[in-house]
Amino acid sequence: MKHTSDKWRLRGVTSKRLLAQAGLYFLLLLSLAYLFYDHLFGPGEADRRRQTVILPALTGQTLDEATAALDSPAFHVTTVYLYDAEQPRGTVLRQTPAPGSVRKIAADGEPVEVRLTVSLGARRETVPDLRGKDGREARLLLESRGFSVVTKRRTSSFLGTPADRVIGTDPVAGRELTAGDTVTLYVSYPREEASVKCPTLVGLDRTEALAALRGAGLQPGEITTVHDEGAEAPTTFWSDDTVVSQGRPAGCWLPRGSRVDLTVRANRPQFENIFPHQQKGINHPWIFRFSRPNFGGGSSNA
Repeated sequence: MKHTSDKWRLRGVTSKRLLAQAGLYFLLLLSLAYLFYDHLFGPGEADRRRQTVILPALTGQTLDEATAALDSPAFHVTTVYLYDAEQPRGTVLRQTPAPGSVRKIAADGEPVEVRLTVSLGARRETVPDLRGKDGREARLLLESRGFSVVTKRRTSSFLGTPADRVIGTDPVAGRELTAGDTVTLYVSYPREEASVKCPTLVGLDRTEALAALRGAGLQPGEITTVHDEGAEAPTTFWSDDTVVSQGRPAGCWLPRGSRVDLTVRANRPQFENIFPHQQKGINHPWIFRFSRPNFGGGSSNA
């Protein structure tokens, strides 16, 4: 009996030892599997050393304050300047990346790029010297510099000054203004004794319009006659012509003797002005119909 019990005790000890060894082998295999997975799919040593940074909020701060907040090897700052009438000079208007963005520094230590847009304040421009320039060109030049332009006409004190020429500005040339300020542009027209005002001709008939032009010291230019449908028509069969448009606007100042074009629309054709013997061929008044002469002296039906 004692031999049998010792035999079973020995078997129990052997089983426990085998289980312990199996557990150790399992743990060893598990460790090897983890190391293999980490080597293939896990982050490398360089990735473990990468630093994570969070972009601070810089909009609304001064450039000095924003630069101090980014004073770190982790950031590289680029500055862009823009005119802004609402924000003082040196104020950060925008930032890229946005505030709160999370960035990682590259493995080779390359810093994170940060772009700051900074205000230059209100745009300042100098009023140019425009005397003698064409009024329209001067206005376009001022508007391209951001000014609001008001044009006023004045009679030049010099007889030889042509019309539509700049004779002065307010403020004067050389004055520095903020973009959006108003510049008054004084443009000349000839002296009163050398210029006349164009009368209102629309609504007058041809005779009245010509008389009004000559009375104002102007000359008629090209006269275009149109009928009701808008096509040109000869004036032989039309009467009471009415001016429907004029080449120069009413009230404008022109050099004395200038020509003004007219567009005249005629009323309905006045057929009573055509001779009675032409009324039968009114569609073709220039066609005459002749009957064959009767030399027999008798009836034509014989």
